[in-house]
Amino acid sequence: MPDKCTSLPVVFSGPHTRPSFSDNGNEVHFFTLLIYPDAIQALTGLEIRPHINCYSPFASLFDSDWQDMAHAVLTASDDGARVRLIEEFLGPRWAAAQSATATQNHDSVTTAPPYSAAMARAHRLAAWSSDVALRATVQGRGQSERQVDRRIKSWTGQTLRQLRGLGRIEEVLLAANPVASGVAPAWSKLAADSGFSDQPHLCREFRRYTGFSPDELKRCLDHESFWVYRIWA
Repeated sequence: MPDKCTSLPVVFSGPHTRPSFSDNGNEVHFFTLLIYPDAIQALTGLEIRPHINCYSPFASLFDSDWQDMAHAVLTASDDGARVRLIEEFLGPRWAAAQSATATQNHDSVTTAPPYSAAMARAHRLAAWSSDVALRATVQGRGQSERQVDRRIKSWTGQTLRQLRGLGRIEEVLLAANPVASGVAPAWSKLAADSGFSDQPHLCREFRRYTGFSPDELKRCLDHESFWVYRIWA
């Protein structure tokens, strides 16, 4: 860790369906590993639903191998070394999870199957939610809408409707990024292009997920504390 920084416990957070923030009284340094919920469930068998909008001690949920990896990442010399440690740890485990899924009984719905190549290239929530929906439709017993949604919720902790809502919000964030687009966003057009019924619908959903209206968030993007939005967009 950098000098004069306090080492905090390693924590696990499930998906968040409402706005959250951290309050830091001084300079902080932290490192985040983001894994899609169906992937962490496939890798570890962890049930995601109890961890929605929650933070838990990492050691209470993961076995000694994962804890050793987390300790090595925490004590590594720099972020580059942390990334290498994570890649070396996850690489063989993800390959094993894919292999196990390919040979498992197709009636099983306890473990999500591997990502498609298209999803691996996309790295976006809308593409991921569509990929999850497709896999949930062809995997396991039962093809009714209720059975498919139950399967999706088992893998991700959320319904397909919730996942698609997050995907639409992300599409708006990406499209509204003035650095990427070069022009000021037209919210009514973004609403129509992203699948919202109208601009007020976009604004309501945007505030529900981010805590801000689109214009408020756009004005705040240059502030240091909004770095997560800048990285994602």
